[in-house]
Amino acid sequence: RPRAIEAADRLIPFAGASDRVDFTAAWTVSIDDEETEEIDDALSLEPAANGWRLGIHIADVAHYVRKGDVLDEEAARRGVTAYLPTQRVLMFPERLSCDLASLRQGELRPTLSLALEVDDEGNVREATLVPGMIRVGRRLSYEEADRLITENGGEMGRRLGQLLRWAQRWADERFQRGALWLRRPEVKVRVRDGQIRVKRIDPGTPSRFLVSELMVLMNHIAAEHAARQGIPIIFRVQDPPAHPLQDELRAQLRAAYDPLCIEQIIRGLQRSRLSLSPQPHAGLGVSAYTQLTSPIRRFADLVVQRQIRAALVGEPYPYEREELLDVLATAETVEREMRALEQRAQRYWLLEYLRHLPEEMEWDAIVIKRARSGYEVEVTTWLVRALLNTSVELAPGTRLRVRREHCDPKSGLLRVRMA
Repeated sequence: RPRAIEAADRLIPFAGASDRVDFTAAWTVSIDDEETEEIDDALSLEPAANGWRLGIHIADVAHYVRKGDVLDEEAARRGVTAYLPTQRVLMFPERLSCDLASLRQGELRPTLSLALEVDDEGNVREATLVPGMIRVGRRLSYEEADRLITENGGEMGRRLGQLLRWAQRWADERFQRGALWLRRPEVKVRVRDGQIRVKRIDPGTPSRFLVSELMVLMNHIAAEHAARQGIPIIFRVQDPPAHPLQDELRAQLRAAYDPLCIEQIIRGLQRSRLSLSPQPHAGLGVSAYTQLTSPIRRFADLVVQRQIRAALVGEPYPYEREELLDVLATAETVEREMRALEQRAQRYWLLEYLRHLPEEMEWDAIVIKRARSGYEVEVTTWLVRALLNTSVELAPGTRLRVRREHCDPKSGLLRVRMA
């Protein structure tokens, strides 16, 4: 690690380049969690001849980190940035991930950019991937962006509202092609100075929806571009479910979070997989898909970014086709392990928090399925699974009020009883 930190300290800040498309005059905004310092993506919008030029900009980490160098090897070993309740374990040293590569407000930054020519209705006339450079004019948290959108916040609110309308249209088109929304709310647990803070995050707020939809678009268009140009990358593929889902069920899922519904649907879904050839991704409703929108936080995304960037600037591909599957499969394994660690730590600290709440407190829950001596329920107040011991007959989907019975953070056990 010290070698990686030294290497990051030696990096030279980006000072502009004549061979990049200059987006610095455009209205540019980044939207992320309030505490995020590794800002991977930003959006720009400016009037164009027949409508608008929308820019989706991703931090060009490949500009700083070459395949096989010290920073690259360290990032490959770590696989992802891990967000634990007690700390953040960065994939790259702070100087690179939170400063030089991060799309910080007011700073000139290199990007891999998607420039879209869009009319007022959201019809995409043209889409071009380019090496770009941007200067973010305003860094917003999701909460700030939501306020600007819903409270008609002047010019900024109008621009965001316009992007949101387009995003809704593009999401509707994906829905028509069979896309599924499995957007679970999440509970974020943070431990600071001995205090446990718990915050519920709804993925369906306007700004979170907007950002996630534009990232899907970027990943989809990058995959199509690679397929057309014969660029060796890893595609993410998902076959359609063996039994097609009814539109009503998909619409119900899109409208509201329903843990039982999600549980039932997931059982019928095919696993997504990595492939060297482009094939549809059924769950996203797109003809081809890859992932390259988080290169500061996910090593696999950096690998794909490098391949596409090499094609754009006329350099040899850093990875051979055969090598790609190995590199990405390893990255996926490391990422799965890190995500499992995050989940365990998250559950531990959430249960530690619940353990100290008053015992008479009542929570909402929904029955998921039978379990030993009772039922598995989701405590929807805290989005956490628990065991309910009861001799009462309950059907899956039954909603009830529960109280804490036993809570053991170390073993991860949470037992509740009917209120």
